[in-house]
Amino acid sequence: MKNSNFPQINTFGSMMRYAITLEEFMIESYSKATLHPEFRDKKDIFQNLHKKHQKNKKRLENALRLKLNEITIEPVTSLKGDDYLLEIGDITAEELIDTIDTFKKLEETCSGFYKDSADYSLVIAREISRLFSRFAKDNSKNIGLL
Repeated sequence: MKNSNFPQINTFGSMMRYAITLEEFMIESYSKATLHPEFRDKKDIFQNLHKKHQKNKKRLENALRLKLNEITIEPVTSLKGDDYLLEIGDITAEELIDTIDTFKKLEETCSGFYKDSADYSLVIAREISRLFSRFAKDNSKNIGLL
């Protein structure tokens, strides 16, 4: 998931934009997996996870737009976006096992980002911290679905 679209995390607002970008990446990844003809047996799972990440993105966008105007410039120094990036390649039928492992790793990475962000956010915005904590738990559960 090495991608220049991911913002550097230096303010609370950029941390939220990073989370939105992470969700966009997950949405795109599950969308591609859903359309792959060799993965028909996993299509329902991928569609379900695609929808979950779409909901996450909407919730993050709403939180950023409605509730965080006053704290988006709060500095963030303890989180580094590069710590939550990994590479994902094109999916082929021969790589199904690796692909499932890759999606598990992506969900694990998301969970780690949201857990670390929740811990940091607790000091600044309790509501956002709860949102991030929920996403971390959901991502951990998603691993079991794959």
